[in-house]
Amino acid sequence: MAQQIKVFAPATVANLGSGFDLLGLAVYGAGDEIIVTENNLNKLFIEKITGDENKLPLEAIENTCTVAMQAMLDELKIKTGFNVAINKQMPLGSGMGSSAASAVGGVFALNELLNKPFTKTELIQFALEGEYIASKGYHADNIAPCMLGGITFISSTQPLKMHALPCPDNFYITLLHQPVQILTAEARKILPPHYTRDIVIKQNAAIASFVNGLHQNDFESISFGLRDFIAEPYRKNLIPHYSELKNIAMQTGAVGYNIYYSVPAVFAVSSEKETAEKIAHVWKNYFIEINCPCLCITSPINKEGVKIIS
Repeated sequence: MAQQIKVFAPATVANLGSGFDLLGLAVYGAGDEIIVTENNLNKLFIEKITGDENKLPLEAIENTCTVAMQAMLDELKIKTGFNVAINKQMPLGSGMGSSAASAVGGVFALNELLNKPFTKTELIQFALEGEYIASKGYHADNIAPCMLGGITFISSTQPLKMHALPCPDNFYITLLHQPVQILTAEARKILPPHYTRDIVIKQNAAIASFVNGLHQNDFESISFGLRDFIAEPYRKNLIPHYSELKNIAMQTGAVGYNIYYSVPAVFAVSSEKETAEKIAHVWKNYFIEINCPCLCITSPINKEGVKIIS
């Protein structure tokens, strides 16, 4: 009987305000379910993809999941074949790390079937090859937390250098996605190629404050660090109701509010579960009143990352 494994790769939130391309965390409530089964054809095949509205490629050389898996097989110099089935449990282009979850889930499952030739951290290099297909860049801020769980800081991708950051137990995040699709590669095009010294200093101060706040469990410092001077000023204009959602979050008691990864997604951070859930409730009511759909998720930090289901 052919070997088979089913895994779940969680959704992630990248940037976290000041950590553009550097910070990310994993959440509960959304992600990718991936089934990998060994075949005797010595090739990768995607059997089916569900939950994607038929938007993702079934060709193995074009899908983030199988591109990442092929990079791993090439490194190992083996030609064993596998069939892949992907169930997308998050919206495409939502900023929740959809492409990263597919890449992470694929290489993690493959690694398990091959008796773990690589550690979880080592698998990130292969998942990055899959992520490149989607974003046209090597960005590990979704890949790393999806693989490892928790909050991660990426100091370099070539070579890969990353660090796990402390995860306060009372750190809650509320995510909101509107059905307006803006892909990551497109969202990057609107950012300026250069920034002034003043902007760089402000951004550095913010990310240092965020990291310090995590170490000290200091939500005042975390709040300061959730600001962003690099992407938010340009991307916020692409998000419908951005200012209204910010006002709701902050007036309801959020520690901070910003865009997560690209658009049209926003997040609010709270230091209490009740506040996070209240923000979600008020946000949902706002969209009911204007007769628009939305997806809203409230979660603590997912400290586990990708995992085996069966």
